[in-house]
Amino acid sequence: MSSTNLWVASKFSIEGARISGSRDVRELAPASRILADLVGDFYSSAFPRYVSGDLIDLGCGKAPLLGAYRDRCSSVVLADWANSPHENPLLNIVIDLNKPLDVLDSNAFDVVILSDVLEHICEPAALMMEISRILKPGGRLLMNVPFAYWIHEAPHDYYRYTRYALEMFARQSGLRVIELKPLGGWIEVMADLWAKMLARTRVALLPALVHRCVMAFNRTAVGRKVAARTGEVLPLGYAMVVQKPMAEAQR
Repeated sequence: MSSTNLWVASKFSIEGARISGSRDVRELAPASRILADLVGDFYSSAFPRYVSGDLIDLGCGKAPLLGAYRDRCSSVVLADWANSPHENPLLNIVIDLNKPLDVLDSNAFDVVILSDVLEHICEPAALMMEISRILKPGGRLLMNVPFAYWIHEAPHDYYRYTRYALEMFARQSGLRVIELKPLGGWIEVMADLWAKMLARTRVALLPALVHRCVMAFNRTAVGRKVAARTGEVLPLGYAMVVQKPMAEAQR
């Protein structure tokens, strides 16, 4: 297990069971807080229900979610490639997710975390097959990807996926979709675009104000309904939980 007691918060702020985008501008730009909050909402709900046992965080970067899942696991492995712009002194394994994960045993993990990673993978279907291989029967993959979102970590930003692509990857790799939900809808997409445009004005208060207003609306019953409905055709991103069938144990 990593020296998880040395972990420090980065992209996400973790307060008890609640995960939200960091308000530290050195870790997360105000113009990126809307999606980070939506991603945090997803993991806040998913971790208590799906995280236990042996976990690996693939493409972990600075392991921003570690503080939320470490106490739920019996072991944690942090893995990323050498070219990551996010240094992590807690890294256990240096691994290129664009290649076969030969250093990882089959049926080894109860949980795989793949947060903001799949868009940076040249052959996503191949990685999904490898994740299926390293999961124990009954194991879960928890992941999120952007959709209507700007290019980041260029030039290693290759794809944006619809829910149908994510379902196809799961199906082709023998995994069963447990949850697949859009993150935000039209209002969140437009607000994210405005926040990023206003960030160019170098007035930090403007994107922060956009974030506060749109997330306040998103937290209302009407806001959640609008986001759910419009997110079916234009979300900021997607979050998904898939499971390796128990039947794999007898193959």
